[in-house]
Amino acid sequence: LDPLDTLNEQCELTTLTPPTATDNCDGQIEGVTDATLPITESTTITWTFSDSTGNVTTQSQSVVIEDTTAPVIDSLDTLTEQCELTSLTPPTATDNCDGSPIEGLTDATLPITESTTITWTFTDSTGNITTQSQEVVIEETDGVVVDVEILETLTAECEITTLTPPTATDVCDGQIEGVTDAVLPITESTTITWTFTDSTGNVTTQPQEVVIEDTTAPALD
Repeated sequence: LDPLDTLNEQCELTTLTPPTATDNCDGQIEGVTDATLPITESTTITWTFSDSTGNVTTQSQSVVIEDTTAPVIDSLDTLTEQCELTSLTPPTATDNCDGSPIEGLTDATLPITESTTITWTFTDSTGNITTQSQEVVIEETDGVVVDVEILETLTAECEITTLTPPTATDVCDGQIEGVTDAVLPITESTTITWTFTDSTGNVTTQPQEVVIEDTTAPALD
């Protein structure tokens, strides 16, 4: 008998082609194996050749089951959030042997508050590893929203010496106090401007009228 070739498969061996032997009386005889299909692990199987008079010859054959193919990753979209990313949905990869999708494991620490690149790792049951990067963009593009749509006109007889800052609400920073361009004391009617700036530099402005009007006549001594 000539040596039998080693049988190689990635995941499992589901069929076998019997080798043959030649008998001086019976001619060609097919081997019968002791293997149970499917073969899912590397092993050595035995083929038995029996002629019509009961003479027996056996022959071994090596079977190597070795998954050398790493999981294939589905495409990953860029993740975009205004303020922070608090949860992640693991992407999946498809493995040639494991069947069901393999969920990725990430190196990210939540919450993600700044733009970054995270890495997903996919490992199949035989230890083959594939990694893939995913972009995370944290970018607030909305400005603050003023809490009062139109600010009340400030009135005084002679001058205004103090100002109470109005507020605005930011989607990420919460409540923000306005900063004014006014120089105190204000002694003439004017329009002042309040500026609201969030932590990412988005700016909203709001005007406020100031009326300085002396409506009281002099008091007689």
